[in-house]
Amino acid sequence: MREVSLSDFLILKKRIMSSDLDVLIISGSMEPFIGTNEKILVSNIENINELKKYTPIVFHQENKLVCHMFIEWITKNEQTHFISKGISSSKYDEPTRADNILGVVKSPKMTFLKRIFLRVFFK
Repeated sequence: MREVSLSDFLILKKRIMSSDLDVLIISGSMEPFIGTNEKILVSNIENINELKKYTPIVFHQENKLVCHMFIEWITKNEQTHFISKGISSSKYDEPTRADNILGVVKSPKMTFLKRIFLRVFFK
């Protein structure tokens, strides 16, 4: 697993402001939506408060980039955090600070039918 230090992450956050980034998925946590060793295109989020439930996002956690579904916002220690979850996981991720979000998955696209599928089967 390739480590992404905080300083590397901050460089990526600056780069994504001007252009989309290719990110290689190295786990199966998002299958069947995104497969292991599949490249995804990640875009900057203009307003993170507009994230909708089940939107696939990429964020920095424990020195790696993670691609999971956004679930909800929470407040923890007077700071905004989010809850996320991989499709193939049975548990929600630990709350992560909002400023750790790199961006949203632009490709592959989350179609309307995939969103319905997630709402029905992804709990």
